[in-house]
Amino acid sequence: MTTVNCCCKELQDATGSRPALQRMVIFDWYDGPTSGILVCEECGTAYLFVMVDWDKDHELRIFSLAPLPGGSLDAVITFFQEPAKWPIWFPERLKVPTAEFRAQMDVLDRIIDCAGEPTIILAWNRSARNAVVAKYLPSELIPMVKSWFDLEDGHPLYDWFAYMGFER
Repeated sequence: MTTVNCCCKELQDATGSRPALQRMVIFDWYDGPTSGILVCEECGTAYLFVMVDWDKDHELRIFSLAPLPGGSLDAVITFFQEPAKWPIWFPERLKVPTAEFRAQMDVLDRIIDCAGEPTIILAWNRSARNAVVAKYLPSELIPMVKSWFDLEDGHPLYDWFAYMGFER
């Protein structure tokens, strides 16, 4: 069966389609990406992603996606002052940040702060390095979206695996 990439504006639950969210800028890493930017290859929309859950092997990660204003990706690329390495780019300046660079992080924080509310939940396969499936996030679930690393007991506020149709 051929897998067809679908635009983030036309997500489907149908087998054989995968979200076209494959280009990634990584901001944080723990055995794989935990936050950053994902870009739709079909329409160019950039999203701030944050990991809200993961499996016990840290292989399948569940990300929330919040839309960023136009120009945000370009602003991030300019901020890091190095050529982006697609499809997955972890800027060198974040891998071993200097004190001088850390002092400039407010620029990145301002870009992140411009993200809207989360609109999509996405499952990402760490080894395959791709999006597996994505679903629109109903507004009533937005309060349940929290970074996994901000949870006090390490248990998500919502069963994102069940929501995505996966068993834990």
